[in-house]
Amino acid sequence: MNTDQKECRILLVDDHELILDGLSQILKKAFARGEIIGFSNALQVFDEIKRGTYDLYIIDLQLKEMSGFELITAIRTTQPNARIIVATMHEEVWTINRLAEMNVDGIVLKSSASGHIVQAVNTVLSGDRYLCPRFSHLKNQYVSKYMSRTKKKTPLTAQEKLILKYIVDGQTSREMAETLSLSENTIETHRKNLFVKLDVRNAAQLVSVALSTGIVNDKFPI
Repeated sequence: MNTDQKECRILLVDDHELILDGLSQILKKAFARGEIIGFSNALQVFDEIKRGTYDLYIIDLQLKEMSGFELITAIRTTQPNARIIVATMHEEVWTINRLAEMNVDGIVLKSSASGHIVQAVNTVLSGDRYLCPRFSHLKNQYVSKYMSRTKKKTPLTAQEKLILKYIVDGQTSREMAETLSLSENTIETHRKNLFVKLDVRNAAQLVSVALSTGIVNDKFPI
């Protein structure tokens, strides 16, 4: 289906009027039969979503009234299946991982060519996820750097990966022991092995490495 034939309702949120207007024009041109509504004030979005739903929300992370993360949570509270794309200037790897944990449907860098936002909208409206090429490059670069540093180490076993996921989820050793029908001593042994294999000194570093490298996060295809 050609983009200009798609009938869709898209809500944009960005506190920079110039960016908001530019994004609106790009989408109105690409989706001539769509309804594109923009808001520069995040608080106004709450009233808007009470009046009806949208096919897609495109949200900036850095808003004046609240963070984009908070707005995403608020939208998902009232509309659990809402499709959300984040358009952001932040290129940090942790941004990808946090947004992936929040189960957003797409991430686009504002520095990307305008065609990427159109592609993202088409992809997400079709039911798939979208991660712009620049983000893919950043994450692959981080993973390559990390793997080159640890490639001589013994790879994680399936059980170690499972325990690592539980650690990232915030489970205690006792909870993991009960879930996996193992002793707490066995869990602690696996935890120590993870520290050695991933070259970290504490649980915070362990979680950071796990999320940053995507070991326990496969929500976005890279």
